[in-house]
Amino acid sequence: MRKLRISGKNRILLAVSSLTFIGSLFLLGFRDYPHKPNVVLITIDCLRKDHLGYSGYPRNTTPQIDKIASESTVFTNAFTVATWTLPSMYSIATSTYPQVHGVMEVGDEFDTELITIFDVLNSYGYTSGFFSNSGLFDSYFSELKSLDYFLDNPKLKAHHLTKRVKEWIQRRDNPFFIWIHYFDLHPPYTPPPRFRNLFMKDPYFQEKVIPVEKMACIYRHIFLDDPEAGEANIGEIVANYDAELRFADEQVGELIEYLKSSSENRYIIIISADHGESLGERTGNFFKFGHGNAEEEVVSIPLLIQAEGILKKGKVIDSYVRSIDILPTVLDILRINYDEKAFQGRSLFPLMREERWEKIPYLFSTNTAGIDFIRTEKWKLIHLDRERLYRYLLRMRSDIFSPSELVNMTKEMFRTMEKQNLFLDGNYVLINLENEHIVKDLSTEGYTQVYRDLKNRLDEWRQIGREKSHRKEIPEALRKRLKSLGYMQ
Repeated sequence: MRKLRISGKNRILLAVSSLTFIGSLFLLGFRDYPHKPNVVLITIDCLRKDHLGYSGYPRNTTPQIDKIASESTVFTNAFTVATWTLPSMYSIATSTYPQVHGVMEVGDEFDTELITIFDVLNSYGYTSGFFSNSGLFDSYFSELKSLDYFLDNPKLKAHHLTKRVKEWIQRRDNPFFIWIHYFDLHPPYTPPPRFRNLFMKDPYFQEKVIPVEKMACIYRHIFLDDPEAGEANIGEIVANYDAELRFADEQVGELIEYLKSSSENRYIIIISADHGESLGERTGNFFKFGHGNAEEEVVSIPLLIQAEGILKKGKVIDSYVRSIDILPTVLDILRINYDEKAFQGRSLFPLMREERWEKIPYLFSTNTAGIDFIRTEKWKLIHLDRERLYRYLLRMRSDIFSPSELVNMTKEMFRTMEKQNLFLDGNYVLINLENEHIVKDLSTEGYTQVYRDLKNRLDEWRQIGREKSHRKEIPEALRKRLKSLGYMQ
């Protein structure tokens, strides 16, 4: 398999442009800024774009983010390249797909030869800090030498994390880059007491009780107030999710207000997510919860970028963009010269400035466990690597099923799909996004050409990357955290 690497020549070019502080390239970097803008990247775990107020959601879940969005450039069609946290976050950090940076599963080693956003900004004089309350990034981001400060403590709630960020900023000189990843919106949805009943039984509450065996997730207990309950109320689960979102929104607003009041320096602020979340959407006889699948509510993510005095306020862009486009966009806004061959994403800055910009015709994403897919505006083609998926399920932890039972259930699901003629060439599923129908018959005019084109492109994309993943020992603290989230036995 091929691997995207920075060649020796390209590495030298990048080093010249990002590791030295003299010469024309550095002058080009900040020619329009008397002071280097501070950069703030906020990602919220499991954040659904369609549950944000500015996206038209009826509940008042995000008044603070809505306010920020009104002063930002908002991308309405942004998509993640990986549907669970670790590979998605590393893709944002490196502007590469998961099979390139190497972190496909827990225990995979990150390719240290790749350039990260911390590397580039650190070499331009930025102090950098990463803050999270997920408990997933120790032994990952913590090992990056260009990262000046690292904190990832799962015992902290969002307001504790905000406080730690403020304390760190007080001790910092400009310029700085901070990345805050709020994890509170990840299951289980347990909002603080003052938010707990905010949306419960409100006018938008939809009572929908289903048997727990109809919940399509492997860790059902974390969605239920009573783990022994035989039924689940989707309306209550969604109300708890929205209440947790309102809590996260409050912290985002408090942090941004503090940043802007504590310094006269300009800020570049990016708000996004690692992936979205399924909240009881029906698929056949089951109702999906969680993430790691290929559903639209999981792949679609919010993305807004604010740069006062640099970008227009209140601009809305409908073009299709990706999470891997964030890094080169930040560098472009900062006027930092970089080698485009080092990244797989593309800068969105020309698009934001209404300059010539070639649209992205194909979007690729993966759950890194056997489900890969390609998407256009009208079509989605999914490839299922069954053996890889079975191996993944054998390592999973479930509150109801043993790993072997999970594999047998998945095999039975595939047999049912085969009987319904839902597969093309054995392992591909083609979906028409305009009517959400699975294409069973390619004889319809144009379908064969669409399928072959998407299949060839997806197969080629799947071959990019490492010949094999490099594994490392998983620290005990991380192992325990993953078990608590249902990701490991």
